[in-house]
Amino acid sequence: MTRLPDKRYSVQHLWCGHPQKLYIAYFCNKWIKDEKLWNGHCPPRLYREHAVLDCIVYENERQKLIAAGSKQQARADFYEANSERIKNQ
Repeated sequence: MTRLPDKRYSVQHLWCGHPQKLYIAYFCNKWIKDEKLWNGHCPPRLYREHAVLDCIVYENERQKLIAAGSKQQARADFYEANSERIKNQ
């Protein structure tokens, strides 16, 4: 059985307007929503494993965004610290 990335993630088996119960992926008790990955909310899944994989994919994308943000902040901090020297060159 595939495990969820951490305790902030959950998968619930719910009725959601379909003829049968489906699995919904949640992050911090909110239905996962990502415009880039799913063009909106993560779709309900027939199998639990598929919903867990959605959680894993979402966590990987989230970590990429965090890393990219950290790099951008580091560049901004470097420029701010060296702006006088850069202007004088």
